[in-house]
Amino acid sequence: MGIIHELRNEGVWITMGNLNRWTSKGKTVTFEEATELNGEVKVFEVDFVGAFTYINGGSFFDIKSIGRYCSIAFGCFTAPAEHPITFLSTSPFQYSYENRWPTSDLWNTYKERNKNSFGRNLKNRLDVVAKKSIVIGNDVWIGQNVTILRGVTIGNGAVLASNTVITKDVPDYAIIGGIPGKLIKYRFSEEIIEKLLKLRWWDLSLELLDDTPFENIEKSIEILEEKKKINNKMLNPNKIKLTSKLQIVK
Repeated sequence: MGIIHELRNEGVWITMGNLNRWTSKGKTVTFEEATELNGEVKVFEVDFVGAFTYINGGSFFDIKSIGRYCSIAFGCFTAPAEHPITFLSTSPFQYSYENRWPTSDLWNTYKERNKNSFGRNLKNRLDVVAKKSIVIGNDVWIGQNVTILRGVTIGNGAVLASNTVITKDVPDYAIIGGIPGKLIKYRFSEEIIEKLLKLRWWDLSLELLDDTPFENIEKSIEILEEKKKINNKMLNPNKIKLTSKLQIVK
């Protein structure tokens, strides 16, 4: 129980269930203060999570960063394994040394005969499917059961509708839905989006956000632009690192 209290004292809320099944694939995760991992998180292979982001469950493979003020519903699945479609077969029997078909003498005999070629085949497979890590921007809302393929960048302010499959980069402030995901519309006009990206309100200190009329986007931008001219104070939350072995590093 000590580690969970230490995390919560630092402003990072992780349920006991998620700590008990913690799997980060050897990665050390950096959390900013005011982050939450609720629901059932099966894998959390993420380098960085920004402040005021909450995650309600899912499997998170190969993510470089999740920005600030993100809202992620349950069932999110990122970077599912990709099979080579230009090989003789899409089956992993060509390169996999994982514990597949463990009780099959047929497979074990084949694996033994071909053990010298598995490494080469695996490298070729990785070369074929290799892509950059996923990046999720700031102020992103991800609905239930969204799948994000490898190599995708989600822009700031984007909205991903429930059950969407994201196969390519998502522009800033775009609303995306469907299989595969397609542009539905943008949250704001091009002029407003340009101002928001220049303002980068998610980097501002919370004091500068005091008394902002959030429901009025034009007025919010106007007020924050003026405040930023007078006091360009940035948000600087505490940071805490959690290793794959459940050790806290400050």
